[in-house]
Amino acid sequence: MPAYVITGKLGAGKSLVAVSRIQQYILQGRKVATNVNLYPEHLTNNLWAKNCEIYRIPNKPTAADLNALPLGHDLDRPDDNRNGCLVLDECGTWFNSRSWNDKGRAEVIEWFRNARKKRWDIFFIIQDIAVMDSQARDSFAEHVVYCRRFDRFKIPLLHHLGIKPPKLHMGIVKYGSDSASPMVDRWMYRGEYLYDAYDTEQQFSANDEIQGLATVLPPYYTHGRYISKWEFFKNGIKSTKLVNGSFF
Repeated sequence: MPAYVITGKLGAGKSLVAVSRIQQYILQGRKVATNVNLYPEHLTNNLWAKNCEIYRIPNKPTAADLNALPLGHDLDRPDDNRNGCLVLDECGTWFNSRSWNDKGRAEVIEWFRNARKKRWDIFFIIQDIAVMDSQARDSFAEHVVYCRRFDRFKIPLLHHLGIKPPKLHMGIVKYGSDSASPMVDRWMYRGEYLYDAYDTEQQFSANDEIQGLATVLPPYYTHGRYISKWEFFKNGIKSTKLVNGSFF
């Protein structure tokens, strides 16, 4: 069971990087659970998909919420390549030293420690790894992903010419939480196509509207059954712009 801590400054694309991983799991037919508001019709590339399995858990889940999740996959034997994807945003509010000993926190931590046996890969999103309690870092920060945005880099000559780098998001994956930990992977994403796939302005407040575990309907039941594939194709043609003889 890989465990990842995704970090980065405000607007660095932490949630976007996590949602891009979610999309990979969905396209592979694997289960997803998250406290992020998702819009599956923009994740599946198919408005008529009926079988994507997505679970919405509360913003700050309890042990009961996590225990209500099914196994990450239903095979008759363990297989890490079929594990589900559990993504938790704003973990800094409940993984810091002050909240470490909150009521019910021990049961949640115990669930995370046993997540491998429950067949889930975990992605924790937190603004700074330093905010995370040292015990949590030691227990869960197997991989740390440092998010960067290329369009915020100022390249000397290009900057003076008013040319900005493309809006490209990069996640540098290191094995371990130490600054000298070796880099084991690099995730690259061009983010625009995923902006509609999740609520970019979601606020994680104590008064959570989600109580307990809920399922997210596949795109077919919210969009696909209300439009034929031919109508969808025609609408796409109508909305395509013709510029200088080329389609964009």
